[in-house]
Amino acid sequence: MKKPKIIGLNTTFASLNYPNWIETGFSESVSLLDYEAVVVNPAELLREYGYKSAEYKDYRLLSETCSRQIAADFHRVYGQVVELLRNGKNIFVILNAPDVFRIRENSGAKYSFFDCFSFLPVQIRIEHLKGHELITTSEPPYDLYFRKNKDALFYECVIERLSSAVPLANIRGTSKLISAYVEYGHGKIIFLPPVKLEGDVGTKAAWEVNGSRFIESIMELHHALSAPSETNELPSWTENFHILNELEAIRLKHQSEVEMQKLKEKIEAEQKAIDNITNYKRLLTETGEPLENIVKQVLSELGFELCMAEEKRSDVIAKYNNIDIVAEIKGVGKSAAEKHAAQLEKWASQFLIDHGHQPRALLIVNGYNTLPLDQRTEEVFPDQMLKYSTSREQTLITTTQLLYLFVEIQEHPDCKEERIQELLSTTGRYTRYTDYSEFIAQSIKPKE
Repeated sequence: MKKPKIIGLNTTFASLNYPNWIETGFSESVSLLDYEAVVVNPAELLREYGYKSAEYKDYRLLSETCSRQIAADFHRVYGQVVELLRNGKNIFVILNAPDVFRIRENSGAKYSFFDCFSFLPVQIRIEHLKGHELITTSEPPYDLYFRKNKDALFYECVIERLSSAVPLANIRGTSKLISAYVEYGHGKIIFLPPVKLEGDVGTKAAWEVNGSRFIESIMELHHALSAPSETNELPSWTENFHILNELEAIRLKHQSEVEMQKLKEKIEAEQKAIDNITNYKRLLTETGEPLENIVKQVLSELGFELCMAEEKRSDVIAKYNNIDIVAEIKGVGKSAAEKHAAQLEKWASQFLIDHGHQPRALLIVNGYNTLPLDQRTEEVFPDQMLKYSTSREQTLITTTQLLYLFVEIQEHPDCKEERIQELLSTTGRYTRYTDYSEFIAQSIKPKE
């Protein structure tokens, strides 16, 4: 068998110097299109991108630069993977447990979990689960991989969802899927369980033997999968001659493709609408600059005119009709404090010096921001800070109340002026919208 040229993406076998095996990383610009197959390890991406990461809600958060890079790299790899599959090449995905981390979106204002399988044109959902008791297929040619690596096979992931998947291996005694393949274009995407490279003794020699056996099994499997297409592919001239109901089948396929494209565009539009709506939920979760950004967006959409604020001055300087406003915006894990009101007083005093008249001062706080809404039972503005705030005629409003205000005005525009004037004339705690259930629907999870 002539060894096919295969490239490993994010794999770790380069030191074996195995013939016709090349390795690269997601961040490198090596063309995958020069190779007959690609083997991808979606695990340990933080090794490549996480050198400037931080901790955020118990997960690693990539820097803004690394977030942009990984998104661009995966988009580039995605295009090449699709092209390879269309040309009948195979993509082998080794189901090592991928890292779980977040990236920054929208100039760092939004954080989301990164899909380590987004380089593929199919959707796969996995569950992290480790073990070594598995039952594998005896169907050729896939049995080549399992037979050759039988003493080193284990699993780190269970496939929870993969459309049109053909099973190849399960956890012993269960229906839990740990290996499968799907067809795409003229090629296949094969999800395979990893092999324990270091063996039971953990020696370099065992690593070399198991690593070489793994590469050899991939090459043999790819050769076997490719053989039929290499020998039986029809020449292009046959496309001009049609038999049976081929023309009708082609017409129906084209019609389905058009309908699918329309449906895809409809789904994308609906997803965009959902994203636009859920973006406002950041009022309930964010802190720092991302919180300031969403508060400013909501105020602007409510009709407040945002003015330029100098650096290290008020978070917001705005105007509503003829009312000047300064605001301090805080996201905190507990309640607000008098020091936040003192900071707001500083901004109000500076505005008075600069403009000659007193502004309306708003303290906007996302309190207990790590808790779900139904667990935020404590007062965000405690009694001990009220005397200070009321003596300085400050308005105290939570970002949750601001969201409710926004929702009600969106649903009932005729109440806008009354609600905003009520807010701006409040001294101390803003007392409307204390029951979130009036404006926010809560999903009820079925009992297991």
